[in-house]
Amino acid sequence: MLINQAPQTGQIGSLRIGLDILLNRPVDAAVVWPVDQPHVRIATVQQVLEAYRESGAPIVIPTYEGKRGHPVLFARAVFDELLAAPAELGAKAVVRANRSRVFEVPVADPAILEDLDTPEAYENLIRASGSPPHEPPRQA
Repeated sequence: MLINQAPQTGQIGSLRIGLDILLNRPVDAAVVWPVDQPHVRIATVQQVLEAYRESGAPIVIPTYEGKRGHPVLFARAVFDELLAAPAELGAKAVVRANRSRVFEVPVADPAILEDLDTPEAYENLIRASGSPPHEPPRQA
């Protein structure tokens, strides 16, 4: 597990930590899936991966009703740009730099747009899904 020791760097700081590790590994792309969206369907992630394979686009973004969401796939071709992105814009700077590199894939998953930013929002999701929340491991 990687931990961002400087959370004040924001999401791009966490992304940079992950990308630094991936630079020395044989990967073609990285899927950026924020932790505040745990309810995105696995089928949605599979659609993003398939769209990448079919389109070859270096950036693949799911959309729901015309709005962009997460998770976003970034090909290795843009890793250096992500590492150099300004903190105030983060990955958005790379996405906006050249719109022709972006492939949008429509999905039937509204969760790509929903952030769970509070414990209450998480509890509401759990109640709505009918699944019990995950308990932290107990120490012996």
